[in-house]
Amino acid sequence: MSRLGILTIGQSPRTDVTPLLADLLGGWELVEAGALDGMADAEVAALAPAPGEYVLVTRLHDGRQAVVGRERIRPYVQRALDRLAPQVDVVLFLCTGEFPPLRADRLLIEPSRLLHHIVTGVASGRPLGVLVPLPEQAEEARRRWQGAGRVAAVAAASPYGDADFSRAAKTLREAGAELILMDCMGYTQGHKRQVVAAAARPAILAGTVVAAVVRELLS
Repeated sequence: MSRLGILTIGQSPRTDVTPLLADLLGGWELVEAGALDGMADAEVAALAPAPGEYVLVTRLHDGRQAVVGRERIRPYVQRALDRLAPQVDVVLFLCTGEFPPLRADRLLIEPSRLLHHIVTGVASGRPLGVLVPLPEQAEEARRRWQGAGRVAAVAAASPYGDADFSRAAKTLREAGAELILMDCMGYTQGHKRQVVAAAARPAILAGTVVAAVVRELLS
């Protein structure tokens, strides 16, 4: 059996994401590693973003949310990748944010690159609504996705808590969005159903899009 590595900036196991991947990739064994694996809460808190630093949101093994700075988490992500890569054939990085290059001697699949091309092709200049976990990520998301479509609005709803997805979706609809991008690997199909029902607009769910591409690549 071939092995797919699941690399998260948070803690493994990612029980919110891996069931979908396991269903789609029945012939592949999943092996997980996280940048924050084994860290105590105080150690995780020390990786919080500095002022002006690129903000990333992830999940701890018990389901809680963690907010980290990209530059602070970067060496820990590389360390986790170094542990994971020798055990697997291909690595999937569970992060849709822009991330500095990582070193790997295995094929490394980066969702940010896949999503950019897919959203550009689908949106094709149409008003785009972007859903991100935190309000602090809104301006960065607007900058990043402006070239893929005309960003009508950015709204926030975290997948790692009790966020009001319906309210966020209605905000995007009222801003004129014709298509919604759910820009986080932690968003689930359940979250998507809430968004589509509230916004009455089609939505691109990062996790399922990336999983479909991985399935095509590995089948």
